[in-house]
Amino acid sequence: MSQFAHGIRSFDATSIPDPTATSSSEEAVDGHNTTHVLGVAHSSASSLVVHLQSIVWLTYRKDFAQMVPYNFTSDAGWGCMLRSAQMLLCEALLRNLPIHADRRFQWNDASAELPSSVVQVLRSFVDSPSTKCTFGLHRLVQVGMQYDMLPGEWYGPTTAAQVLRDLVNEQTHFGNLNLCMYVPQDGVIYTDEVNKLCITSFVEPGVATPSLHPSMFYDPLFNPPQVDVAADWTHSLLILVPLRLGLDKINATYIPGRHRRTCPCSHACCQR
Repeated sequence: MSQFAHGIRSFDATSIPDPTATSSSEEAVDGHNTTHVLGVAHSSASSLVVHLQSIVWLTYRKDFAQMVPYNFTSDAGWGCMLRSAQMLLCEALLRNLPIHADRRFQWNDASAELPSSVVQVLRSFVDSPSTKCTFGLHRLVQVGMQYDMLPGEWYGPTTAAQVLRDLVNEQTHFGNLNLCMYVPQDGVIYTDEVNKLCITSFVEPGVATPSLHPSMFYDPLFNPPQVDVAADWTHSLLILVPLRLGLDKINATYIPGRHRRTCPCSHACCQR
């Protein structure tokens, strides 16, 4: 992945013990020391290394195209939350690709050619004002200005999540993505709002729609109209719940909830 510029490359897992060495390296993440990474449990060093190498790393960059009309050509020192948000979204987009049955992209051969669908995802995060770089830093900053954030200012988790939501749902609206994003207000998730996002609400041209017979009688108690029948989702969903876990340290109340990060659908969290 190193051929992709602007900070897009795989995680450096060289600090992990060599999985081909003695069995002691396996014991480092075995038994009671099972390691969970983004909802996936690893009991051996070999599987852990493959997973870490498959995580796309987006970090500070310099000498990218100027953020007109501002003079910024680097996000060093202020882009930490935006980079974390990019990595989170990139992980979600890769999971949403029908590459593997377990919805997890694995990159364990540096000489192998990446699937075109993965290349397309990576290109969308390149730091360029190009319209093809839909989730690049320039586009994030552009949308962030709608939330009174200027280039060079530190983003909080809530604003970063809202920026991602706007960009993702915009692409989904135009049919470029099969993913919706939901950022609940005040941390409360409403199922009706989620269903509105994930169930296609428009009717394609030329497709006949069922109509109610005028002679049919409907009573709200004994014979209600069947208009609330649950429909299948047509889009995948990414939910981000920005939550401060404490002032100077994590409040003990939230510690049990952090164990839910072992869930397969977990994307962990952005911490500031």
